[in-house]
Amino acid sequence: MNFTDEKISYVILPGGKWTQTISYLYSKDYTIVEMLTSESNITGKSIFTYNSLTNQELKKDTLFVLDHFEMDYAYIKYEKTNEIFKITKEGRETPVEVLLYESSLNTKRFILGEISFSFKDLDRYRLVESKTELTQGVEVEYFNNNKWNKKIVENVDDEWNGLYALLSKYKKLRMVD
Repeated sequence: MNFTDEKISYVILPGGKWTQTISYLYSKDYTIVEMLTSESNITGKSIFTYNSLTNQELKKDTLFVLDHFEMDYAYIKYEKTNEIFKITKEGRETPVEVLLYESSLNTKRFILGEISFSFKDLDRYRLVESKTELTQGVEVEYFNNNKWNKKIVENVDDEWNGLYALLSKYKKLRMVD
């Protein structure tokens, strides 16, 4: 299965009140596939579910399920994008990466049929566009020699005038959002 296929959307619910959650999802015409989870040698259940809803409706239903059935988070994949997000009941979305056949015992693994996978949170970056966004001590990354290099800002004025202004102009300066 290609978890990042742009043609599909889905939600993975890693825990909660199963009977009530499944009843609600069936009432909304979701297709439900039960999965196993494993973390620190403790097994559990999770739900892989999908429906032919718009991205907005999928998010709305997911937030309702998280809040109503007292779950902390879910994983959501929207149609027409290849990104997967960890979504909290407050609506905060953090991009994640799928790791197939991850074997770490401390990582929550999902088992869907014969596929074992887990998720890893990714940093979210934003491009630095002006000197006012920088402060002393903040970590930035600049693109040089085909890779992102990290640097701590020590003197905003000197570094902006000497290097960062040019990197920013060509969209090669970023910071963690």
